Amino acid sequence: MTPLTLTMQAFGPFAGRETIDFTALGRSPLFLINGPTGAGKSSILDAICFALYGQTTGNERDAVQMRCDQADASLLTEVSLTFRLRDVMYRVRRVPLQERPKASGEGTTTQTAEAQLWRLTPEGEEDECLVARKVTDATAELQALIGLDANQFRQVMVLPQGKFRELLLAGSKEREVIFSQLFQTQVFQRIEERLRTQANQIERAVSDHRQHINGILAGGELESEAALAQEMEALTPQVGQSRERFETAQQQRRRAEQQRDEALALQRQFEARDALAADKARHLEQHAEVDNSQARLAQSTHAQALRPQKVALDQAQQALATAHDEQRQANAALITQHSHAEQAQQALETARQQQAELPVMRERHRQLGEFIQKSQQLSELQEHFQTSQAAWQQADEALKRDEQQLDGIRQQGEAIGVHLERLQSEFQQLASAPAELTRHHHLLALRQELDELTQRHQALTTQQLQAKNALSHQQGETKRAERYATEQEMRWHQGQAALLALTLEQNAPCPVCGSLEHPAPAINRAELVTQAQVEEARAAQEQARQALQRAERHHHQLTQQIDSHTEQAQRLNQQLGEWASQPLSALQNAYEDLRRQVQRREQVDAEIRQQTEARDALRREWGTLDKQLKAQRPEVEKAKEHALRLESQRDQLSQSLPEDARYPEAMRQTLAELEQHIAQLEKAWESAQQALSTSQTQLARAEEQLRGANERVERSEQSLQQAHAEWQSALQASPFADEAEYQAAQLNDAQRHELTHRVEAYQRRLAELEGALENYQT
Repeated sequence: MTPLTLTMQAFGPFAGRETIDFTALGRSPLFLINGPTGAGKSSILDAICFALYGQTTGNERDAVQMRCDQADASLLTEVSLTFRLRDVMYRVRRVPLQERPKASGEGTTTQTAEAQLWRLTPEGEEDECLVARKVTDATAELQALIGLDANQFRQVMVLPQGKFRELLLAGSKEREVIFSQLFQTQVFQRIEERLRTQANQIERAVSDHRQHINGILAGGELESEAALAQEMEALTPQVGQSRERFETAQQQRRRAEQQRDEALALQRQFEARDALAADKARHLEQHAEVDNSQARLAQSTHAQALRPQKVALDQAQQALATAHDEQRQANAALITQHSHAEQAQQALETARQQQAELPVMRERHRQLGEFIQKSQQLSELQEHFQTSQAAWQQADEALKRDEQQLDGIRQQGEAIGVHLERLQSEFQQLASAPAELTRHHHLLALRQELDELTQRHQALTTQQLQAKNALSHQQGETKRAERYATEQEMRWHQGQAALLALTLEQNAPCPVCGSLEHPAPAINRAELVTQAQVEEARAAQEQARQALQRAERHHHQLTQQIDSHTEQAQRLNQQLGEWASQPLSALQNAYEDLRRQVQRREQVDAEIRQQTEARDALRREWGTLDKQLKAQRPEVEKAKEHALRLESQRDQLSQSLPEDARYPEAMRQTLAELEQHIAQLEKAWESAQQALSTSQTQLARAEEQLRGANERVERSEQSLQQAHAEWQSALQASPFADEAEYQAAQLNDAQRHELTHRVEAYQRRLAELEGALENYQT
C-alpha cells in the first residue's frame, strides 16, 4: 500500500485543514518526518491508521479524543486518505463521533461517526462508491483489501512510538500469524507439512532398522554392536588356546562333550524360537488394526494439506451469510420506509383539505383586528390625552424650576472664579520643583552608587589580604612539593644504582662503565622508591605550581578591581560636590521635600483644570438652560393646545365604535382562539410537508443501503465461488473422493499422537521379534 495524499481537518494539533501530498516526494522508498516535540509527527501516523481502521496507532488515545481543542466549533473533525494498492487507487474518508453546533438554534448535537470508500480512476476521480456511510462496512472492506487487521497493521506497517519493542517481544504464534498474512506463506506451509511427513517416514524407517539390530543383539545377550566386537576381540585368544589344549589332551572327549552341548543348545534354541514364533503370531494379530491406524494417519496428513483451502471456504461462506443478513435488514428497512412514506402522503392530503377553511377564518380575523385596532386607538388616545395633560403640567413646573436653576448656576460660577485665582498663584510658586526633583534624583543615585562602591572596596580589601596570605602559603607549598619531588627522584636513582650493584660480579665488566673492578658499589640505605612514587611526586609538584599561578592571578585581579573602584569613587565625589560629605539621610530628606512639592504642584494643576472645566461646564449649562427657557415657554402653550385636541379626537372615535366592540379583552380572546386555530392548521400543513420530505429522504437512503448490501452480497458470492472452486480443485487433487471422506480423515493432535505412538510401538516390537527369529535361523 502506497499513501498518495492525506488531508486532516481539526485533527490532533491541526486546528484547520492540512493536506500532505506524498507524491511530491517522488518514488523514493524512504523519507523522514521531522519536527519538534508536539508538532504533529505522530498525528500523521494516527491519521493514516484512523482513516483505514477508525483507530489510532496506540491504545493511549481513542479516535473520539483526536479532535483539536483549538479548532472552530463549526469545523468537523475528519480525515481523508488517498492510497494505491496493487495498481488501483482508493480514497477513504472518516468522521469520528463528535459534538457540533446545531444547524438552527443554540446548543450542540451529536455528529455520528461515518465513513466512505471509493475506487478511483487512473486520473484520481471517484469512479465507484464501495461504502456509502457505515463505519463497520468500510473497516471490513479495507481489511479485506489490505489483508491486515488494525493490530497487525500497527505492528507491521505503522509502528507507533515505543511499540517496536512489543513487536520484537511478541509471541511466536502472533508473529507467525502476522508474517504469514504479510508475506503469503501458505505455499511454504504446505511444503513444510510435506517435508515434515517425509521426515517422519524416514525417522520411522531408521527406528525400524535400529529395532531390528537390537533384536539380533538381544538374541546374543549383547547390549550393542560395539559390545559384540569387543567380546569377539577378547575371546579370540582364549578360544585358540582352549582349542589347542582340548585337541592335545582329550580330543575325543571334547568332541563328545561338544556334540552333547550342541544338542542341548540346539534344543534351547528350538524352544526359544518356538516361543518367539508364538509371540510374533500373537503380535501379527494386531496387523490389521495397525494398518488401519497407518491409513488414518496418512489420510490425516492429506487432510492437513487441504486445511488452508477449507478455512478460506468457511470464511467466504461466513462472509456471504453476513452479507445476506445485511441484505435482509436493508429490505426490511426499505419496506418500513415505504410504509412511512405512504402515511406521510395521507397526512398531507388531510392537511390540504383543512387548508380550505383558512380564507373564511382569515376574513373574520381581519374584521376582529380592525375593531381591536380602533379600540386600541381609543385607549391610546385616552392615554395620550392623559399623558399630554400631565406633560402640560410638568412643562409648566419645569419652566419654573429651570428659572431657579439658572440663578443658582450664576452664583456657582462666581465662587469658582475666586478659587481659581488662589490656585494659579500657588502653582506659580511651585514652578521650579520638577527640575530640582530631577537633579536631586540624579544626585541620590550617584550617592547610593558611591556608598555601594565604598562597601565593595572594603570587601575587596579584605579579600586582597586573604588572597595575599593564601599566595604566601601556596608559595611555601610549591617549594616543599618541588623539594620533595627532587628528593624522591634522587632516592629512585640511588635505589636503581643499588639494584645494579647487586648484579655486579668479580672480574665481570660493569654494564655502566665497563670496569672489571668494583671498589665502591652503591648501597641503598633507605626504602626503595618506585617509578610510580616519583611520578606521583612530580604530579603533586605540578598541581602545586598550577595552584600558585591561580593564587597569583586571583591576587592581581583583586588589586585591579580595587584600583578601578578608587577611580570611580573619585569621579563620584567630584559629581556630588558638597553632598558627598553630608549624610545620605540629608540628601534623601531634601529629595522627599522636593517630591512632595512636585506632587502638590500636580495636585494644584489637576485642581485648576478641574475648576476650569467646571466653570466652562457651568457656562455651557447656563447657555443651554437659557436657550431651553426661551424654547419652553412656547412649548407649554403648545402642550396645552395638544391636550385639548386629543380630548376632542377621543370623543369622536368613541362614538364611531359599536357597543359590543367596546370590550377589547373579549375581542382579543376571540382573536387569540382564531389565531391559534389558524396556526394549528398551518403547522399541520408544514409538518405534513416536512414529514413527507423526511420520509422520502429516508426512503432514498434505505434504497442506497439496499444497493450497497446487494453489491456486497454479489462480491461475497463471487469470493465464495472462487473459494469453492479452489476447494474443489484441491479436493480433486487429493486422495479424497468427497468432502465427507475429508471430514472423516480429520484428526486432532491428541488422536494423531496416540495413533502414531501405537503404530511405532507395534513396528518396534515386530522388528525385535523378527530380528530375534532371524538370529536363530542363521
